[in-house]
Amino acid sequence: MHTTVTRTALGLLAAVLLTAGLSAPASAERYIHHDPAHDVRKVSVMSMGNDGFVRAPHRKQGDYVKVKIWHQVRAVRVVGKFRRLDRVGQGLIQIVSIRTPDGSERTFQVFAGPGMWKGVDSDEAGENCVVGHHVNYRRDRFSMRISRSCLDRPRWVKVGVGFITLNRRDLTADDAQLRKVRNDLTYSPRLGHA
Repeated sequence: MHTTVTRTALGLLAAVLLTAGLSAPASAERYIHHDPAHDVRKVSVMSMGNDGFVRAPHRKQGDYVKVKIWHQVRAVRVVGKFRRLDRVGQGLIQIVSIRTPDGSERTFQVFAGPGMWKGVDSDEAGENCVVGHHVNYRRDRFSMRISRSCLDRPRWVKVGVGFITLNRRDLTADDAQLRKVRNDLTYSPRLGHA
């Protein structure tokens, strides 16, 4: 009977350790941030300096409410959820900036606008770093996947996410992880890959 209890206890301990071991990397690779609504900033095209930004809480277009970031085995994936995302103005730019342990920082962009509302990435010919993007106007979402091979397959990444809406007179911007717009994006915590 003592042997049966010991085997049962060892079996339970092994199950707990396996469960803990499997869940730890999954939680380290994904980050979700809820961004406050009504924190969009705008600047006149004529005064394009950081000091020219003013609050534009009435602007729903391009106003992040949530961002999800995954550091996966083959790609870094980002999904932004907005209060509103429509085919309006001169265009939309989704910006993803990634920092890696070696101190490098790379920025990737997808532009959507008149005649190309599905979006076009900023990859140079033959680079193929943005391995996928999707602009979903019906669900107010914008997603991008960036290949880890373009980042030299780092142990961890920190990711900054921003959105710009272009109009004739002004542009509006929202940092997915900060209440105000500044020159640099706000970065996520370090995210290891699975």
